[in-house]
Amino acid sequence: MIISKKKPFEEILEDLEGDKKIVILGCGECATATRTGGEPEVAEMKAALEAEGKAVVFTEVVHTGCHELDVKRILRVNKEAVDQADAILVLSCGAGTQAARAASDKHVVPGCDPLFLGNIQRSMDFLEKCSTVGPA
Repeated sequence: MIISKKKPFEEILEDLEGDKKIVILGCGECATATRTGGEPEVAEMKAALEAEGKAVVFTEVVHTGCHELDVKRILRVNKEAVDQADAILVLSCGAGTQAARAASDKHVVPGCDPLFLGNIQRSMDFLEKCSTVGPA
């Protein structure tokens, strides 16, 4: 599992500068387990963006955010909402962000920073197994 942390909200707003209509995608696997991109975090981000004047046109927590075909399917099924969006904000690891980039020509913004590849010891207690995805 890829352990991630939320990006600072100010950084997300900066990355979304000029984008008015937003799709938010979360991840039902790693980002849900780390509480960085599950249902509560997607709802929290939606409220925060709307408080800043952004219109969130669609949200979804993809069962597995890095499953490219499933991300493509979800965006295709919700094509009308996605077509009106300026950007897709992805609350997951870089693999989930890349899946969204592969599925759309929209501006895709990562909402999380990966920390490391790890195992779950117990809820919110992660053991680092590899730092390959973390900061330099």
